[in-house]
Amino acid sequence: MPISKLLATALLTLLVFLPSISLAKDETTDTLPISGLLISIEYEDEEPRKYEPRLKFLIDRAYVEYTELFNGPALKVNGKPYTHLKLKISHGFYGEADPETIELGLSDAKLFGFYNWEMMVLHEVLHFWNAETFRYTDDQEQWFNEGVTEYLTFRLAAKIGIIPEDEVISSFAKPISTYLSAKGIGSISLREAASTDELKRQHYFLVYHGGFVTGMVLDHQIRVNSKGKKNLTDLMREVYASNSRHCPYSQSSLIRSLYKSTSQDHSKFFENYVDGTEIIPVGRYFDIGKLGFSQAFNIEIKDPKQQVLLDMLTFERLETTQGNSEVTSER
Repeated sequence: MPISKLLATALLTLLVFLPSISLAKDETTDTLPISGLLISIEYEDEEPRKYEPRLKFLIDRAYVEYTELFNGPALKVNGKPYTHLKLKISHGFYGEADPETIELGLSDAKLFGFYNWEMMVLHEVLHFWNAETFRYTDDQEQWFNEGVTEYLTFRLAAKIGIIPEDEVISSFAKPISTYLSAKGIGSISLREAASTDELKRQHYFLVYHGGFVTGMVLDHQIRVNSKGKKNLTDLMREVYASNSRHCPYSQSSLIRSLYKSTSQDHSKFFENYVDGTEIIPVGRYFDIGKLGFSQAFNIEIKDPKQQVLLDMLTFERLETTQGNSEVTSER
């Protein structure tokens, strides 16, 4: 009889505490060492747990790098800096960011043979700034929200070694090719292509990679016109400083911010290639294929515009053991 009572008590105790035991198994909480953010990770599946050390490293590194990029931290709706991030992780290949929360599907799948879950993480973390700290007036500016975010994602991926050094030029060339072959190119503008959810789905590569190319060409032109003294970072810092969830940006305000931050007028570019349906003549600004050829065969670059492109895509690497990755500093 005493043994039965003891067993019954043990079973009752187990049932009472089972929910808390299950929660501890499904959710982990940690403080990231570089950014100091408190991070909670909730797993819907067991499979993605194997990515946790690398996932924490990437979020920590990305948060610090983007804080430097924008010259300020990600801000909550109330204007206060982030202190806590919530991650919801399952098996798959997708990403979605909301204020202080990221939902991720993680797997070993790759898009175009190189775009993996790590780059997706960098993209979603950047949305804590470009989408959540400051936001667009309407969906017509998704080319900036998604496409320019993607360009900056590629830059950080190259900087911290996700994109190998000898694959940087070819990796940046891929979105240019998918933009130039995208459905609707030349017949619908980047802005109109994202004006509704249905149009955005139909014209995914026009919106995302059209925005990527827009950001890359503007970055190149800002550097050329300023003789290297300015770049796209100056625009992003100005947008961060001038806009918020309560004061969203528009195409006209982006043009003003670009002029204010670089003293350059690119309104005609926006008129033709963002608001208009003209195709961005990438080759008029730079030749990324020729740059790859020059680098592969060690051919001297004599064209100043090509040299600016090389400088844009050159990253000096610094060794680190954090997250089993190399961390680099941009030249």
